[in-house]
Amino acid sequence: MTVKFFLANGLWLFFITLIPFTTALVENAPDETLTEVIYIVSLLLWVSSFQILDITITKVNPDAPEDEVRDIKARSLLLVAISWP
Repeated sequence: MTVKFFLANGLWLFFITLIPFTTALVENAPDETLTEVIYIVSLLLWVSSFQILDITITKVNPDAPEDEVRDIKARSLLLVAISWP
């Protein structure tokens, strides 16, 4: 393990801990645009930090088998497919 890995993991864990708080903001004020923007930004930061963590893991451990959906385009399509109404 390297310092970069621990920093990327800590960043990802930090943003994942924000999700319950931003969800509560939207629950308490569902008609407010600011709370929705805060929620969306926190999710975007969480997903982006996971992408950074995944890239860091791949650099630290080059012998690991590659993910099928490691590409950002594939993950974006997967996200759209899951969240489609």
